[in-house]
Amino acid sequence: MKRDSRLSTVLHALLHMAEMDGPATSESLAQAMQTNPVVVRRLMAGLEEEKLEIFFEVIDTMNENLDAILEGEE
Repeated sequence: MKRDSRLSTVLHALLHMAEMDGPATSESLAQAMQTNPVVVRRLMAGLEEEKLEIFFEVIDTMNENLDAILEGEE
C-alpha cells in the first residue's frame, strides 16, 4: 500500500517558502524538494479556500496559546 505523503510534502514546501527572501515559484520549490513543479502546484492549490482557512485558524490558536504562556511568565 502506497503511503500518502501529501501532508509532509506540503509542510516541506511551506518550510522552504518561509526561508525564501522573495516569492517562491513552483519551479524553485520543486527543485528544492526534488520533485516536479506540477506536483507542487497541485499540492498548493489544495491549500486554497477552506483548507487554507483551517491552517490559519490553527496558527492563530497556536499564537494565542503562546501569548498566554508568555504572559504567565511575566
